[in-house]
Amino acid sequence: MVTKKLRILMLSPCEPCPPCGGWSIVVYNDLLNLCQLGHELHLLAITYDIHADIEQARKICPADYFYKCKLPRWLQVIANTGKRLPYTITRHFDRKLLARARELLRNSKFDVVLVEDEVMAAYGPVLREEFGVPFFVRGHNVGTQVLQRFVKEQKNPIVKMLAMRQMSKYARYEKAVLDESDGFSMITEADAMELKRLFPELEPSVVSAGTDLDYFQPGNQAREPDLIVHVGSLTAFTKLEAMIWFCESVLPLIRRQRPNVRLELAGYAPAKAFARFEGVNVLGQVPDIRPHLTHGRVFVAPQFVGSGIRLKILNAMATANALVCTPVACEGIGLVNDEHALVREDAEGFAQAVLSILSDNELAERLGAKARKFVEEKYNWKIIVEGLAKLLYQVSQKGPS
Repeated sequence: MVTKKLRILMLSPCEPCPPCGGWSIVVYNDLLNLCQLGHELHLLAITYDIHADIEQARKICPADYFYKCKLPRWLQVIANTGKRLPYTITRHFDRKLLARARELLRNSKFDVVLVEDEVMAAYGPVLREEFGVPFFVRGHNVGTQVLQRFVKEQKNPIVKMLAMRQMSKYARYEKAVLDESDGFSMITEADAMELKRLFPELEPSVVSAGTDLDYFQPGNQAREPDLIVHVGSLTAFTKLEAMIWFCESVLPLIRRQRPNVRLELAGYAPAKAFARFEGVNVLGQVPDIRPHLTHGRVFVAPQFVGSGIRLKILNAMATANALVCTPVACEGIGLVNDEHALVREDAEGFAQAVLSILSDNELAERLGAKARKFVEEKYNWKIIVEGLAKLLYQVSQKGPS
């Protein structure tokens, strides 16, 4: 454990409260656990929610939010034409955030800048050059890999062409900014290996993600026998497409045998996209996700594009859900198919896996119990953030590269 208490300036691509999506869950737990370890933090975060409640974050540490209007993705991509950096980077660059970071660094001494995800890393070199403060990038995904997978899956030739241009830009950016950083980590061993394959000269560390085992507990009430649930944000187009695939191709096969089955979606999701599907209930953002994690018979997680680690899977396992997911959805977690979850890729296999759990209470309980035990052994946030603190200390001691 790091004994020296660090002063850390944290840059985040999202508000951490409430912790309801992949980015926000990691940022929230990094923030909370670093503060509980005795380190002093100041958070600067981008938000696309003009009503975001900053007071929740300020209960943990000093914080500033910077609102940006989120344009439609197609418009962002078109507006990015001719620019050197990919749109995922330019959309997270905010001059007011940069000005506030400069003000803080000018008036106080910070040991290190902690950059949450590569999309915020463009601030790092600027702040280091002006103030001599080292920066560490805590990677959440291998961005180049995400875009490669999207290009492979994309059928529309125009979208495919635009995505290939973005992929080329992102690959140049990812290699350059990580190479320029004073230290960086990936969230899984699989991501570290993939990054090394793409850019052999890079040497990533690994800082995983976890689940709050005290906060997420198995429920005491009986689960509803014909209820399928998904708890997590579906605002990313790749996640939305995967859930629409489930509703179009998998759910009808399930309802053919069990017509009373319902699907409940808790978390950010466009309700209009699911209005045409029978038996689908879009709840949207909920104040507490735990009740929705503990009353469904099956938790489903279809996903075909992505990188990093799906924290909604860890939360589902911590709450002893019987889980059915695609291989990409559970990638990097290390769970064993048919022991901790049922992992299926095609529509027929996915439907049969869900049906097997719906019709077998013993199977559902066994999968849930083994899932909970698995995350207890591997995904404790407190231990994970102690490892992050150690890397931040090492970076602070050697100074900027």
